[in-house]
Amino acid sequence: MKLTKSKRLYTEGIRYVPGGSSSFARVGRWFDPFNIVMEKGQGSKIWDVDGNEYIDFLIGYGALILGHRHPKI
Repeated sequence: MKLTKSKRLYTEGIRYVPGGSSSFARVGRWFDPFNIVMEKGQGSKIWDVDGNEYIDFLIGYGALILGHRHPKI
């Protein structure tokens, strides 16, 4: 899995944001050795800045019922 951009953005982010993330869920050892940086979402799927696709099992802590970017919302 390619994570070059995520690693670079995370390394840059820890210079400005404690722990490298603004969310408690992404700070710490959950995503060792660095957090994966997400770029977009659609329905139940999300994509990172390197183009890798995931199913969002955490549901983005905001899209709990409707998913990401529903066209009618």
